Amino acid sequence: MSLTYSPASRPSPAIEAIAYFCTAELLNNAAKHSGGTRITMKVATAGIGKQLVLSVLDDGIGGSGPGNRKRHRGTQSPCHER
Repeated sequence: MSLTYSPASRPSPAIEAIAYFCTAELLNNAAKHSGGTRITMKVATAGIGKQLVLSVLDDGIGGSGPGNRKRHRGTQSPCHER
């Protein structure tokens, strides 16, 4: 697993808690369903530091992209917390 962490500033405790549970779910799903051997996670900010962005990618099969909607029921759009 690799991790890139580059937020401009520390988020509020509430956002940190949300990010923690979202990350745990994303990592669990990747480990359980992807069949991959490598997970890459990125944590960054966007929108002049007002949005926290979590990205979890794996080298496994499947996914929730437009071409895989009938085969997989993963997240099809990003979640935003403002």
